[in-house]
Amino acid sequence: MFLPEVINIVGRDIKTLSIFTIIGLVCWGFIMWYESRKDGFRTERFFDLIFLSLGSGAIVFFLLRYIYDWATVYSPSHLILRLDKELLLVVLSFVFSLLPVLIFSKKWKWSTFRILDIYAQSYGLLLLFISAGAFLVSGQKEYIIFVSLLLSLYVSVLKFRGYKFSSGFIFSMFLFFLAVVGFIFFRRNGYLLYYPLLFIIGVVNLYLRGNKYMVKGNFPNQFVQNIKRKLLKKDAELAETQQELVYEDPYLQVDRSIGNSEFMDEAQEDMGKNITDAQIGFVEGLRLQVKKALAAINIGKYGTCEVCGNKIDTARLKVYPEATNCVECATDISQENQAKGN
Repeated sequence: MFLPEVINIVGRDIKTLSIFTIIGLVCWGFIMWYESRKDGFRTERFFDLIFLSLGSGAIVFFLLRYIYDWATVYSPSHLILRLDKELLLVVLSFVFSLLPVLIFSKKWKWSTFRILDIYAQSYGLLLLFISAGAFLVSGQKEYIIFVSLLLSLYVSVLKFRGYKFSSGFIFSMFLFFLAVVGFIFFRRNGYLLYYPLLFIIGVVNLYLRGNKYMVKGNFPNQFVQNIKRKLLKKDAELAETQQELVYEDPYLQVDRSIGNSEFMDEAQEDMGKNITDAQIGFVEGLRLQVKKALAAINIGKYGTCEVCGNKIDTARLKVYPEATNCVECATDISQENQAKGN
């Protein structure tokens, strides 16, 4: 035990684990906002979705806790008491918090699978803080093992999301992870009910994800191969341009230290450096977009908008083969970026 169970703050006793939970919830909300913004979802609507999700989970959490506490006092033989209270509250409140996603993503014509991926990332960070707090309070090694494994998974997701992973896959991978790790390290009363439930939800999500692609249909193989050749050629050209810009970097010139003591020379050099860095950043952004399109081809989802999940118009792909958004979603993102720039 590294921390006491209760900490006195301004004359009030507060549970240490509650502090870690609050910090985790703040990070949960930030990741939800940041990832949704990066994926092009409308911020105000996504905040509505966050509050609805948090409200649904909270209602189920407190309702189940009330029922459990009532059964403890008034019905000691109640069936619910055979289940572990902590697992009961966490798993079911998590499951019910997903209901607003299923309802409003369809209503707003959003990609349910991309939203679920965002939820998986945010809930992963929340569990990191809660588990870290539980370890510091209880000293149980299972929690620090869980934190280490979850952190490894989280880093991998941040590195490859939107590049190697199809939308929806991260959510299922997160549930599979919880089911397997929980089955190994946290075998509490009712675990044979909770962990299979998470695993089944993950399998159903993958099935629906694959079924959606099959229903939409893919482009003809010849068309996709032509697009792939164009993208590979463009990536090679951008790589060459990027290398040339690096060679032109004023700070990397061999004779930089010779005759460079004048203030005007240094100012001109700094300006050239800023311009070069901006150009390199622009080229890197283009290369990233090309790589995302190539990754979409490799995982079989090329031509599907990564925001709304609808099919991208063929004419748009012919003109702009690295497109990963339909015209409507690309316009929304562009207008949002312009508004931020103003």
